[in-house]
Amino acid sequence: MRQDGSSLREVVLRGGSVMLGYVKDSEGTTKSMSGDRWFYTGNVGVMHPDEYLEIRDRSKGHHHKRQGESEQCGGGVGAVRVLGYQ
Repeated sequence: MRQDGSSLREVVLRGGSVMLGYVKDSEGTTKSMSGDRWFYTGNVGVMHPDEYLEIRDRSKGHHHKRQGESEQCGGGVGAVRVLGYQ
């Protein structure tokens, strides 16, 4: 991912603190997790030169709530410092 603050990419996560899947929702888990355990968040963001990831929007247009319900979601939701980014 370019660290230019303007190249939009989908945010994906993998690590010990990332969930293993949705409880009682194998279809939702299959749609959001890759075979090698990358979690596709549905967020779209940019990486800044100072290693901040800015979340700009949702690529899937919704997010999961309790019991498999969905809710429409807007954009511009925040920024996170990425430690150990490569």
